[in-house]
Amino acid sequence: MCRSRINKKGDFPVIGGANIFKYGLNGHKGFLTKKDIHENRKVEFFKQPKIISQNIIAHIQKPFPHMMIIASLDNAGIVFNLDTVNNTIITDKIYDHKFILAMLNSKLTSWYSYKFIYCSAIRTMHFDEYYIGKIPIFRATKNDQQNISAIVDRILLLTHSDDYQQNPTKQAKVKEYEKEIDQMVYERYGLTEEEIKIVEGNIN
Repeated sequence: MCRSRINKKGDFPVIGGANIFKYGLNGHKGFLTKKDIHENRKVEFFKQPKIISQNIIAHIQKPFPHMMIIASLDNAGIVFNLDTVNNTIITDKIYDHKFILAMLNSKLTSWYSYKFIYCSAIRTMHFDEYYIGKIPIFRATKNDQQNISAIVDRILLLTHSDDYQQNPTKQAKVKEYEKEIDQMVYERYGLTEEEIKIVEGNIN
């Protein structure tokens, strides 16, 4: 999306990577008006349910070397973005957007991506199609997905509230839900207690 076309007011919000936090959005870069949008393949791509994630993943050194995938959801297909945002469309109807969102935001996916996809890189990493395509997603049953998606619904209810950024209680609750999802993911992949400690940085 071209920055020069962004207006202070308009019909469709435009975001950059910095506007995305896990399961939510914080502000926007500007707006596009209906006049700015000409129906084409790119516009139609944006106007569908999609997972939006920060395209640039930084290497984090403390409290231990790791990276963190940060993704949210545009379920209504109303958000346009700059090239600092990556869009993921679910083409396999077996999977639910909220389930895949939870997988991308899970500690295990970030750990696996850092160790085996980015090979513990210490430079800035781009989270684009090539790398996303290397993330293994387990063949989840409908029940598996519903259980995880139900928790995502609770998270989204909190992260999409107007006072979330200033409400430590809601933020703490989201952390609890994220831990619950992480435990479910560990269980589905069959991790042992020792392996979970490795993923969470408690042992080397």
